[in-house]
Amino acid sequence: MVDYYGMTNEIYPTKLEIHNNSKKSGGSSSEEDTDSAVEFIGNSKKEVIAKEWTTFQLVDNGNHGRRVKNYEIKLGENVKRIQIGWKYTNNEIKFNSKRRNTGTGVGDINFTYALDLTRSVYLINGKSDPLPAPFEYQKGTIIRSENYGQIWYVDDEIVYSTSNDKWEAITSDRSNLEGMCPMISIKGGMEITRIELEE
Repeated sequence: MVDYYGMTNEIYPTKLEIHNNSKKSGGSSSEEDTDSAVEFIGNSKKEVIAKEWTTFQLVDNGNHGRRVKNYEIKLGENVKRIQIGWKYTNNEIKFNSKRRNTGTGVGDINFTYALDLTRSVYLINGKSDPLPAPFEYQKGTIIRSENYGQIWYVDDEIVYSTSNDKWEAITSDRSNLEGMCPMISIKGGMEITRIELEE
């Protein structure tokens, strides 16, 4: 069940969609190949099994224009790699076209930042900052991003808080903030369990 803080999904709908830059960049993987590598569970478009390394974005599904401010995911079966984060630009961003476990994900490229539990690092524009301790994750692990990714929780414990200087670097160009969008790169299963939209 997705918690919208009193706003139902019918009023302010959001959905997960595959970020597939191969359609525009001429990458080698086709849309059909991408679709066969991802299984959406149910009609809500909030639970998926990614059989290959795939990047998703959580987007407005009704032209209501309200951006996501906080969100939470629960890991499912067979998670081999996970990076949960944000993009902060209105411009198109492109990940490399490599599949499997070798491709780039959110946080690995410019205009993105992410918590990478697999490598136990925080990523900003491809640069990594080691987390205080390595993390183990399993089916049922809950990861939450608050205030556009300033504070990160794993199973209700704060694991990272973005420093003021890093946050200022992200938010220095106010026009980029209009493009703020949650992104998740994963191989394995996950479900969006909580969403809070900005007022």
